[in-house]
Amino acid sequence: MNGCSSGVFMIRWRSADPNAPLQSNTGYSATVVSQGAKTGAFGYMSASNCEQPMFNFGDKPAKDGATLVDVYYELKFWQAAP
Repeated sequence: MNGCSSGVFMIRWRSADPNAPLQSNTGYSATVVSQGAKTGAFGYMSASNCEQPMFNFGDKPAKDGATLVDVYYELKFWQAAP
């Protein structure tokens, strides 16, 4: 992608259901993800704007059997000045 490295983002997020921990990671697509996925009910992520934030339930299902959960997030984006 042309010019995709001219910015970075930081996301602060939390799961709407604390009994449904999520696995968070960044990547280019569902098949090309960064190393270091973290599992929890809240967290931070940062990466260049070449990547996108990703969430899933990981290997462990939610304690209450949920297969869908809302994620609340705050996004900060910085772009280099020309």
